[in-house]
Amino acid sequence: VKRMAKGGHNGPAVVPGKPAESTLWEQLETDAMPEGEKKLTAAQKDTVRRWIEQGAKYQKHWAFEPIARP
Repeated sequence: VKRMAKGGHNGPAVVPGKPAESTLWEQLETDAMPEGEKKLTAAQKDTVRRWIEQGAKYQKHWAFEPIARP
């Protein structure tokens, strides 16, 4: 998420809580996908929009966490 928040030359990919300011959402909303790539369904887009609205929280996959005894 740090990389998404930092962004590139077009700004941050994700602005937590603000889909309208997130370039990721802008790309999904306008269907600006490369030629031949699969498009997301309306339900999938809605899931991404809600994730951004709710703060775009992200947790590392358990396999990348340090091993610890329970």
